[in-house]
Amino acid sequence: MRINVRAEIGPGLLIAHCGGITLHPEVVIGRNCDIAHHVTLGTRGAGAQGAPKLGNNVYIGTNAVLIGSIRVGDGARIAANSLVNRDVPAGATVMGVPAVVVKQRTAKQIAEESEVTV
Repeated sequence: MRINVRAEIGPGLLIAHCGGITLHPEVVIGRNCDIAHHVTLGTRGAGAQGAPKLGNNVYIGTNAVLIGSIRVGDGARIAANSLVNRDVPAGATVMGVPAVVVKQRTAKQIAEESEVTV
């Protein structure tokens, strides 16, 4: 794993299966996020500026790649093998290359799920 010491990581980060994870120094990760193995959070290319900013309670599936100056809203879910290169709304589930919204949960559903998170 390559987790730069300058990355801002909130409390409660879960990395259940470590290996192959790369976090750019500018990455911001909110509280209680879950990152699977072989995930990359970085810039769009060598010398490019801007890295992903994750909200709270975000799940990122195996082999997902999030690049650029994007924001991922609270309670969002990124499916395995997805390429995320634009903002993801709170409560959205995205998948594909490039990732698109396939499901949208309400603010109430997100709040109820957050109460269960430890």
